[in-house]
Amino acid sequence: MRGDILLQTDMHVVVVLSNGSKAEGRSSGSSSTPSTKFPYIIKINTDVLNVRSGPGTNYSIRTKVTRNYKYTIVEESEGWGRLKSGAGWIDLSYTVKV
Repeated sequence: MRGDILLQTDMHVVVVLSNGSKAEGRSSGSSSTPSTKFPYIIKINTDVLNVRSGPGTNYSIRTKVTRNYKYTIVEESEGWGRLKSGAGWIDLSYTVKV
């Protein structure tokens, strides 16, 4: 599933960026998919990430955030997370949950 950590060593972390074709059938011990609990904290794992006015690249850039800073996500939409601060939305594929 998107966001799963597959491998973590001193030098590398492998994170799934999208759901694969087998993701829906994955068993987690129950028949329902766990829902995301809001709010939650993420850390930026790219040098610079655009914060946009809405959940997608077609929205205007409001500001930028940088690597290793932590932010609170209060809503998700199609792989994008809304920042608690109200600054806008970020692409969650460039983040990790902490």
